[in-house]
Amino acid sequence: MEPLEVAQAYFDAWNLRGPAEVAATFAPGGTYADPTTGQPLSGQAIVEYTSGLASFGSSGYVSQGDCSKPGTFNITSISLHSDEEAQEVSGGGGRILREMAQMPGFISAVTARAGLRMFTMSAWEDVDSAKQLLQGGAH
Repeated sequence: MEPLEVAQAYFDAWNLRGPAEVAATFAPGGTYADPTTGQPLSGQAIVEYTSGLASFGSSGYVSQGDCSKPGTFNITSISLHSDEEAQEVSGGGGRILREMAQMPGFISAVTARAGLRMFTMSAWEDVDSAKQLLQGGAH
C-alpha cells in the first residue's frame, strides 16, 4: 500500500470512529503516541486508547476559503440527553453548515462534540451577515 493510501485509511478509520480500524492501519509492531498516552502504544493498546477517544467526542470544520478578517464570531452550545439524540442533532447540523456556507459574509465554522455537549463557533465578515441565521432555513 502506498503512503498516501495508508494515511487515507488512517483518517477514514478515525472519521468512522473505528478503534480496531485505526489500529489496523499500523504496520506490525507500529506504535502510536501523543502527549496523553504516556508511552508509545501498539496493537490492542491502540484499540483500547482510541476507543475512549472515539466515543468521547468529534469535531468538524467548514470553510469556503475566505480569509477575511472576522467582524464577529457566533458561539452556540447544546446539552444532549443521549448518543441517539446527538446523532439526530448531528444530521441537522450538517444541513445547517451547508446552508451557512452559502450565505454572504460567511467565513468558516468549527463544530465539536465532547461527551453529550455540542458546540459550534462560526466566523462572519460582519454582524449583519451573521443575522441571516435568524431568518429561517435549516437553522
